[in-house]
Amino acid sequence: SKMLQPFPNQEFVDACQQLEVENTDGFEFFTESHDVRIFRQYNSTSGLYKYKIYGFLHGATPELCAQVYRDLDYRRTWDSYVNELKVLLQEGDDREVVRWTGRH
Repeated sequence: SKMLQPFPNQEFVDACQQLEVENTDGFEFFTESHDVRIFRQYNSTSGLYKYKIYGFLHGATPELCAQVYRDLDYRRTWDSYVNELKVLLQEGDDREVVRWTGRH
């Protein structure tokens, strides 16, 4: 079976630095709700968007956020942008590749 590759170290470092200083260069504002702002960047080659999210989820622990986002059945009930969620590859209990297609 195919091994899931972790993010390259530099990508992780760059993402952590953006927690201190937002960088939305090349991204357009998409939506905002409850102190969370979402930006997106269109890739004309793939026809897909890359997203950046900045904000605070008051009262939500990182563990709770991970649980809510990874529970695909539950996510279908609250994420109005979801068109399809499908696990493409799973490795153990904590690593998976999910195809998320959204409504436009």
